[in-house]
Amino acid sequence: MSTQPASVGVAPRSADAAAQSEPVLSSVTSRDGTTIGYRRFGTGPGLILLHGSMSSGAHHTELARLLSDAFTVLVPDRRGRGLSGPYGAGDELQQELEDVAALIEATGATNLWGLSSGACIALHAARTMPAITKVGIFEPPLVPDRAVAAAFLATFDDEMARGKVGEAMITAMRGAEMGPGWFRALPKALTARLAMMGMAQETKKPAGPYPTMREL
Repeated sequence: MSTQPASVGVAPRSADAAAQSEPVLSSVTSRDGTTIGYRRFGTGPGLILLHGSMSSGAHHTELARLLSDAFTVLVPDRRGRGLSGPYGAGDELQQELEDVAALIEATGATNLWGLSSGACIALHAARTMPAITKVGIFEPPLVPDRAVAAAFLATFDDEMARGKVGEAMITAMRGAEMGPGWFRALPKALTARLAMMGMAQETKKPAGPYPTMREL
């Protein structure tokens, strides 16, 4: 937080000044040898931002810039995206936790923030890593009924294995209760077709640093 005096509260950093903060690209090596790339912004206490499944670290650069006058903000690409290597065989959650541990060990960061599935990873990390002192989470997709969660995840895995990407996306959205109720009530065949049309349209324009929805 800025220590400059202000007439009321603390004067926030201007958006223009924040936009001038460009990241330093770096990487760490996770326990299984996988490279985990990340963007580093600003100075101050270390803060790691964990994105959700349908995004990458590139989607949080604006937030990182706005926080960079108060924190050293570390924005990794989770496995399978951008700057980082792929998932390996075995427990994918454990791999993600080892990635976070490697980042903490290399940078000394003690603060963790997560969005969606990144929030679930942040919660698991906080349970097992004493170095983490503060955690912030936003919209973790917590399903209290394990049987319900197991059912929709099994459907998702089956649809992905059969190449039914649109159907799998809708299964995931419904399982996590994403979107308004009326959208989830529409016939799955219709919403899956709309999802595929949206992905096809997306590929027609440059994505820049952002992975496309199909890639994700």
